[in-house]
Amino acid sequence: MLGRYVHDPSEKLWNAYFQIAKNLVKTRDFKLVFGTPDIELMDLELYGHSNSDWGGSTEDRKSTDAYIFILLGAAISWKVKLSQTACLSSQEACSCALSEATKEALNLRILMQQPGFGSTKPTTIFCDNKGAITMGLHPSNKPITRHIDMRK
Repeated sequence: MLGRYVHDPSEKLWNAYFQIAKNLVKTRDFKLVFGTPDIELMDLELYGHSNSDWGGSTEDRKSTDAYIFILLGAAISWKVKLSQTACLSSQEACSCALSEATKEALNLRILMQQPGFGSTKPTTIFCDNKGAITMGLHPSNKPITRHIDMRK
């Protein structure tokens, strides 16, 4: 978030930076551990999670879209990015995030097929917005959703 304001830093942002730096120094011995030593518990299928914070940016009300893909218990691809446009609803924001996640899933599937690790099963992408899930499962060409359909 601080990187968005690097071109025009204020005292408030500098204080936030120093607070983050202090927290990083205090937690430098902490570690994230991905996966499990038990190969039986590992999922051999690629899957992802997608989410968005509808209108989270207080300056322009754009959403932050995010996705992460996991294979064999480890994150292999992720992205967090401010959306190009302001969305009119949480459903639209999550649909846009799902669109980006779907593009990445397709790229990962192609990448995995090259060395022979491809799967014929669909890649599961989890989302917590019921409206976006319904729209993804049952797309319609209604005027209210046409702009979302054209974006994908």
